Amino acid sequence: MSSSEVLSSRIDVSALLETPGTVLPLQGVFGVPEGLDIPLITLPDTLSADLVAEGLLEGVLVRGSAELEYQVQCASCLQPGTGHIAADITELFGEDDQADEGFVIDPDQSIDLDPMWRDVIAAHTSDRYVCMPDCRGLCPTCGSNRNEQDCSCEDVSTDLRWQALAGLTFPDADEA
Repeated sequence: MSSSEVLSSRIDVSALLETPGTVLPLQGVFGVPEGLDIPLITLPDTLSADLVAEGLLEGVLVRGSAELEYQVQCASCLQPGTGHIAADITELFGEDDQADEGFVIDPDQSIDLDPMWRDVIAAHTSDRYVCMPDCRGLCPTCGSNRNEQDCSCEDVSTDLRWQALAGLTFPDADEA
């Protein structure tokens, strides 16, 4: 197998089911599931994994590790950065009525690793990446990156949509 060959996420496990205790090494590069959109994160097309699938009486146990480098933008200042996932994996694929967390053995005695990859990626990516703990973000008025330069814009602490209500006066409760 060449290092650039992408392995299928659908694995035939019939031999593992027929003989519990049998193992199947799953090492190499797998495709990242399509349609996995996480805001401000750009996922690569592939991830590296070193897995073993083992036949058990309860189903197929998949264990090992996976790694992935991805591109990300800071949620405050939109500067690019990189993220890294290094995850340990232990998942049991079972029959439809016994499957844990939806990891099932299909009727054709195969398993699909894509739902597992989705869970691993979602669990190990932050929904709010910040480039540094004290990131000052973008100026809401002029859009300049406050980490790189100070701007002369006024800091508006109230929402401008409420400004029309600023001049309202109400009678005192004693006068009513």
